[in-house]
Amino acid sequence: LGVPLLLGLTGIIALVLSDRCLGESLTASGVGYLAKLETSFEVWLAGGNKTADEAEALSGTGQDYRGHQVRTRSGRSCQAWDDQYPHPHEETSTSHPNSGLTENYCRNPEGTASWIFCYTSDEDVRWEYCDPITSSSKSATCPTGYAVEQAGNRKALKIAAVMVIVVACLWLVVL
Repeated sequence: LGVPLLLGLTGIIALVLSDRCLGESLTASGVGYLAKLETSFEVWLAGGNKTADEAEALSGTGQDYRGHQVRTRSGRSCQAWDDQYPHPHEETSTSHPNSGLTENYCRNPEGTASWIFCYTSDEDVRWEYCDPITSSSKSATCPTGYAVEQAGNRKALKIAAVMVIVVACLWLVVL
């Protein structure tokens, strides 16, 4: 039982590494990867009637934005809205229950900012603006570049990771 679980974990780590930004921790990469998966899953649940870009749509200053961006325009990770470290603030899911202040997604809870933003996890930078995740802004997700530079190598790593995960799952089923 240990070998297939270890194999599956290796595949998951390789999958996360395939989209890892340069200089980013494995944890931050995993959170970003999960946000992308969640957006894709929501599109699928909607019957495929929405594209990923439509799931990330916003209007005006973004008070209605409920997308899954977790990075600022400069690539900094967002602080969770209910956390008060490293930056204490007033906007929480309790104080703004209808604003979608879940996890660390970019938002504009009061609509008073000019665009969606988040408090950053960088102690030196309190907050920054974000842009929705769209196919055209994919490079904005990793402004410093990817840890695996070549797009072909990232794709090969992703394919290999999925294959390893499938083999691990099949191995578990056979056991």
